[in-house]
Amino acid sequence: MTRSNAQRLVIGCGLAALGAAAIFWVLAMAAANAGPKGSEEPAVPSATSDPSAPAASDLALDFSAGDVASLTYISEGEMLQRFECADPEAIARVVNALARIELGEPTELFALDAGDCLVFLLNDGSERRYFFEAGVYVDGDVRRTVDSGAGGLAQALDLVRESSAEGVDQ
Repeated sequence: MTRSNAQRLVIGCGLAALGAAAIFWVLAMAAANAGPKGSEEPAVPSATSDPSAPAASDLALDFSAGDVASLTYISEGEMLQRFECADPEAIARVVNALARIELGEPTELFALDAGDCLVFLLNDGSERRYFFEAGVYVDGDVRRTVDSGAGGLAQALDLVRESSAEGVDQ
């Protein structure tokens, strides 16, 4: 094989690899944006229910807002953002929003660049962690779509962002 043919082969293989990577990236982004994201409207309590009490949820919350000493919210996107919050009102809104989350069917969707992690430090020193990736709740190896309550959680997390000192890591 001549030198120019070898160079063409190497360049061709490199371009093919770049093309395959671009296609994989497009498919991954489409998969991350597919599926239900949950309602963007906050849940409206019925007239007969106690508005301060959280609604039934598919998430297993074995603590209340009063049990939480602090909340760390880690948002993964183009960069990693970490928000520390000790504001009882903001923490209560996040706990109540989590309690209103309704989960859907199991899914195989993955989002490697869009995730939220909520770490609750309880008064007894233990931690509770909840992971979400692009509209999907992740619990170990099980991934389930969020059918409703995502809007209320997003609003509560906005309050956490506003009430905390932000630290940005990359």
